[in-house]
Amino acid sequence: MRWSACVWLMFAALLVGSSLGDVGKLGGQMRVSTPMAQFEEQDWRREIAILVEAEVRDITYLGAFSPSTTVYFQIQDPALDELPDNASEIAKLSGDDKMLLLYSWWVSNDARISEV
Repeated sequence: MRWSACVWLMFAALLVGSSLGDVGKLGGQMRVSTPMAQFEEQDWRREIAILVEAEVRDITYLGAFSPSTTVYFQIQDPALDELPDNASEIAKLSGDDKMLLLYSWWVSNDARISEV
């Protein structure tokens, strides 16, 4: 699935709080251009995983809400013992660092975000 523009609405530590996600982990809220009726969680998780060189299982989907499709999520730390020796520096980053990387790509209008 491809979305045309994704917009970060907020990005902060404990954004999703204890009611939705892991306390103490960074959380993100992303609005995607796909209408809620057409939004597919697995496709979105796969796209984010590819973008940050993570396993799909490391993308914690906390929910999506209307009227615009707004997705709440976190990224878990990779299992470093399962990474290949030639894993990239991005793949080795913690989940929180990957969240910060996504945010920095959005702030700087990086092409990686607009290609998703």
